[in-house]
Amino acid sequence: MSYCCNDFVYKKTNEYYEITDYIGKEKLIFIPDFHDDLPVKQIHLDAFKRNAKKIVILTKYIEVIHPFTHRVDDEIVIYQPIDSHQIFDEIPSVIIRKGFLKLIRDGIFHYACLSDDTVNIVHSDILELRFEPLGRFGEKIILEEVIDGYRIVGIENYALMDVINLCAISIPITIYWIGRKSFFNAEMLEEIYLPESVKRIGDQAFAHCLNLKRIYLMNHEIELEDRVFESSFRAMLYFASSKRFMEITTDFNPDLLPIALGYEKSITIDHVEYTLLNDHTAIVNGLSVHDFIHLYLPDEVNGYKVVEIAPFAFYQERYLLSIRIPDSISAIYTSAFAESHIRKVKLSKSLRVIDEGLFSGCLYLKSIEIYEGVKIIQEGAFSRCVSLLEVKLPSSLIIINNSSFFGCYRLRNIVFPKAIEEIMSYAFFETNLKEIILPSTMTSIGEMSFGNINKIIKLSIKNPRVYIHESAFLGSKIINSQIEGENY
Repeated sequence: MSYCCNDFVYKKTNEYYEITDYIGKEKLIFIPDFHDDLPVKQIHLDAFKRNAKKIVILTKYIEVIHPFTHRVDDEIVIYQPIDSHQIFDEIPSVIIRKGFLKLIRDGIFHYACLSDDTVNIVHSDILELRFEPLGRFGEKIILEEVIDGYRIVGIENYALMDVINLCAISIPITIYWIGRKSFFNAEMLEEIYLPESVKRIGDQAFAHCLNLKRIYLMNHEIELEDRVFESSFRAMLYFASSKRFMEITTDFNPDLLPIALGYEKSITIDHVEYTLLNDHTAIVNGLSVHDFIHLYLPDEVNGYKVVEIAPFAFYQERYLLSIRIPDSISAIYTSAFAESHIRKVKLSKSLRVIDEGLFSGCLYLKSIEIYEGVKIIQEGAFSRCVSLLEVKLPSSLIIINNSSFFGCYRLRNIVFPKAIEEIMSYAFFETNLKEIILPSTMTSIGEMSFGNINKIIKLSIKNPRVYIHESAFLGSKIINSQIEGENY
């Protein structure tokens, strides 16, 4: 006979109870010692199969753990009391931490105390509490090194998962491991500094942190498991080591986040935030105040040459109308100015790539000059710049990537350089181009690249062997064409 009580479904035998199901929603679960005056001696892990992202605190009476009968995607963490004498064999999809003494809390976190005088953070009540505000988004949390005489050494799997109002957290120098999905979907987290003590970060620990911009890693031998920063696409990684100590692969960095080596410190000068590196270069991270109208970036700060602008550095800056970028800057990363109110910009002459979404959604940007040396305009660089009237492309340009000028419906005139080779899918979709003259260097015109254009007065393609996708001009009205491509 089975029945439910306090979120558990029990099965009764003559001498004890088994837990066969769990219908609650908590991530931190306490197995009861007794039920109806009989000990609870067995649990079935299938009780947690609907969502295995659980941390389970056992009692000393548990004698049998029945394994999952089917594969689950996430591991379950079990804390076994020190006075439990059972030896549990290795169980698939289960991590067993032995020597559990007690659970304590400080009003913010729950800590699992272990027999070696250490504790792990296993849960948080941050969503239910209020703290000193940090900036415009969230709450400031400071972790102590010791609590009740126990040294804090780890952040458990799933401990801060889905804590959406956490903006910044201070990691103490006692912590040496951060578990799987521990900060997963902490969507307001903006910055994380991981001291040299942190030696291992688990799978997807900081994945889907949608506002995470800066990650500082001080241990040059840190072990990064798979997909640590997956879909935290606004972030830049700063390593303290000036030497690339590991092969930068898609295993821990599937989104290929930009990486800077040799981190020294972060500074703010004239309300502009910089990161300084030990090769005496500096990276612009953004603004500390958000009421700038005109911004002139210097070519050096404190003797450090300013060379890059970090991803999303000026994202959604509503007051920023113009910016001057010095020629010392050779890289501006993803969406640095996206959805800002910028109207006028002077780009650096040292750029070689216009990165993804760089000015995407800049509704008031009217014109842009891209200097010589730029070879690629990446995906969505100017998409939805609905006020854009004029673009001057350099003769060095080779590739215009997907959706580069998607939805720029006021863009009427553009001169394609003689070196251009590829115009990719949706590059000029729903623009207002009147004349399209593509040189003999063209090799490929992608899907819907010039689709939905109201009236193309003149179309000329000079390479008879160019590949033209069958929908390249779909939905466009062409008045006069000279198309020599064989595949159109």
